[in-house]
Amino acid sequence: MAQPPVQLDLTPYRTMDEAQFRQVLKYLDDQYHNGNAVVADHTYDDLIDLYEDRFGEYSEIGAPARGEKVPLPYFLGSLRKVKSPEGLALWSRQFPGPYVIEDKVDGATWLYEIKNGRRRLFTRGGGTEGLDISHLIDAVPSLPKLGFDVAVRGEAVIPKEAFARVGQGFVNARNMVAGIGNRKESFDPQIVKEIHFIAYQVMDSKETPETQILQLKAVGFEVPWAVTAPTVTTPELDALLEQRREQAPYEIDGLVVYQNRPNLSYTPDEKKPRYAVAYKGLSPTAEVTVKDVEWNASKDRLLIPVVIYEAVFLSGGNLQRASASHANFIIDNKIGPGARIKISRRGTTIPHVEEVITPASQPSLPNPQVTGPYTYNGKDLVLTQDNPQVLAARIEHFVDTLDIRGLGPGRIANLVDAGVRDVHTLLSLSPQQLAQVLGPNLGPQIYEELKKKTQNVSLTKLMDASNIFPNIGTRRAELVVEALPNILQLAGHPQLAQTIQQIPGFNMLAFDFAESLPLFVQWLQQHPMITYQDPARPQLFQRNPGYMTLQGQTIVFSGFRDKDLEEQIKSRGGKVTTSVSRNTSMVVVANLGDMTRKPRRAQELGIPIVQRDEFVRRFLTQ
Repeated sequence: MAQPPVQLDLTPYRTMDEAQFRQVLKYLDDQYHNGNAVVADHTYDDLIDLYEDRFGEYSEIGAPARGEKVPLPYFLGSLRKVKSPEGLALWSRQFPGPYVIEDKVDGATWLYEIKNGRRRLFTRGGGTEGLDISHLIDAVPSLPKLGFDVAVRGEAVIPKEAFARVGQGFVNARNMVAGIGNRKESFDPQIVKEIHFIAYQVMDSKETPETQILQLKAVGFEVPWAVTAPTVTTPELDALLEQRREQAPYEIDGLVVYQNRPNLSYTPDEKKPRYAVAYKGLSPTAEVTVKDVEWNASKDRLLIPVVIYEAVFLSGGNLQRASASHANFIIDNKIGPGARIKISRRGTTIPHVEEVITPASQPSLPNPQVTGPYTYNGKDLVLTQDNPQVLAARIEHFVDTLDIRGLGPGRIANLVDAGVRDVHTLLSLSPQQLAQVLGPNLGPQIYEELKKKTQNVSLTKLMDASNIFPNIGTRRAELVVEALPNILQLAGHPQLAQTIQQIPGFNMLAFDFAESLPLFVQWLQQHPMITYQDPARPQLFQRNPGYMTLQGQTIVFSGFRDKDLEEQIKSRGGKVTTSVSRNTSMVVVANLGDMTRKPRRAQELGIPIVQRDEFVRRFLTQ
């Protein structure tokens, strides 16, 4: 009997390198689309959101088809998600009503095509290639024979009642259908006849979504429940979603909201249509009992608490860990074994503690015999000396900042256990020494990657990667270097802090920067194996003025990170900052439906909000 999927702790994925992260997602995709859900749906969504926040859009859609793959006659993409009332309001302003709201059927996506009298059926696979499963057509009663050419997209599902009878051994009906569709061997026709093909899109149609549903129903297809509405709001959608989850004969994964207008199409380059969004409802909460508090050290010697509580099934998975941010929250609220708390999930993070209902008799604090000695500053517990977690976190920060591939948290921990205490030691290792810890194949690969990524490095990236400047990352360092290209020559200058104070966004941080700069110059001297770009060196050429499409523009990303896009913006005269202010020219969002803090602030200030693909088309394709 298959076991329900459980929640993953997302902490390791916050520092995992891109290649490893993508490998995990591909594995989960493959299992998910072949009938074995390793993690709960919401956990998979969180992993996708976290990946896209760190590395940009995850281009894989679905799972590569097993067996003989064939090109799909049409691109089958996925939907953008709306996660907040503000996000829905922003999307609806961009795409005004009327709307069609329909069940987001929780099934396996199939494409049914009739062409020149020949009927064919495909799985979605990766969106452009799938499996030809035409051998199932006659066994699925809801695939009508028609006397004209048509291609229809739909969801293959097994109704709740039927799954209760035939679904033994599967976590849910969707996984059962996906397993049947991706299996090339013989199938049980008595089970396949329980599959219903719920059709919702006529490919290449020029009609509105409402008309398409009516046309599909008229020629014999089963269609999802749908309703039209002049406007959409989250309270209305929440009420409708609760009702549909109870009444729908099949499992649903939320609602789909379409702008009810004709000629709505998109291409593989767009990946996700802009005229439709998926709404899964606001995050639910649960009251739980605390079992313990786990403490993990950061690169800055801070002990970060994670609350461990009795497992609770929420949002499709078993949850048992929640973030508490700072030590004072644990101490002030007396969070420890026996405390009752309310938890909720927020986007890409593990659950957060929203409320303390009943405190414990005393807070659960770390054991100094395990972590090492620490002090309390009123907000955080701070270690008085480095421990292995701190050493590993600093190396992880260096590796992540310089985009060094192949060194995830587990491998770095192994290196620290083997005696690697800092970046200098890491970069001084020979291929043979790396091979002793990481293996004969990986060791030489990591050696070459380290060598490659530490040559001709941006000075501002090194300032960040060195971990010498407190509370100053790459973007703040760029402000300083932009104003003072000869910054390295100014180390120790008595008026440096006052000069940096004139740069927007600094003030008292200017003194921290000036105080740390001599230490950074010394760090550069201690790491001669690292070469860097000297910002004081004069430019050897000038760009074509027509190329500088973003000259003087200040751009803020929201909902994603994209180093390549950031470099393109800089090359065209713009700059990327992390916060929205009156000086921001525009906010670029991954999804118009995600109305998070930055887009909300942009709205308040009247700053344009542009979707990423539209931004690239307008400013970076000239």
